Amino acid sequence: MKIALAGNVGSGKSTIAERLSNNGFYLLNYTELIKEEVADAMAAVGVTKDAQQALDLIHREKEFYRSLLISWADATGWSTGERLKKILPNLQEENIVLDNIRFLRQAEIVKEYGFKVIKLEGGQSIGEAYDEEFKDYSFDAVVPWKENVEERVKYILNLFS
Repeated sequence: MKIALAGNVGSGKSTIAERLSNNGFYLLNYTELIKEEVADAMAAVGVTKDAQQALDLIHREKEFYRSLLISWADATGWSTGERLKKILPNLQEENIVLDNIRFLRQAEIVKEYGFKVIKLEGGQSIGEAYDEEFKDYSFDAVVPWKENVEERVKYILNLFS
């Protein structure tokens, strides 16, 4: 089973992806890959003493660095899905969860590699661009908001079993 999670900020994408990884899924956390690239760049120009210190800072000050991470993703091909095209063919795992689909092109690319694109309801709106791009998109499933994360994980696992 290959799952790609989409949804608003705070809808639970990362949390559910982590829980699925605890259930035997390989977690392709490309958001973390973006953070690592930005951390490397911050260390390279002397913002921090090393990449780990920069990564810790990015994690600690998540909201402050959000716009930088988005700009980096836009500038380096993550947002368009071009970087995903280089990773996905090399994955050998049977069960994979991808943590953060934000653009229609990303959804289209992961579908080409057999992923089910699932929208998680809830959270705060990402913005008009996201809402407009996915307005007519046919998600493979929409998971209703529930406070209990384990219930949402079970819901997802039952969808395709």
